[in-house]
Amino acid sequence: MTTQQHPQDSRKLSRALRTAGWVLLAAVLALSFAGYLSTDLRLQWENIAALCGF
Repeated sequence: MTTQQHPQDSRKLSRALRTAGWVLLAAVLALSFAGYLSTDLRLQWENIAALCGF
């Protein structure tokens, strides 16, 4: 026997993964922005770019 997914199931999974991705991106951006506004923690974009290989 083979198991087949219904198109609705794959659409629900795709939507859930996309939503989770957006929530994760928003959380990272919010934490980054909060860190940037903090006087104790200043992001140095040059160091971040160097870590990414740019």
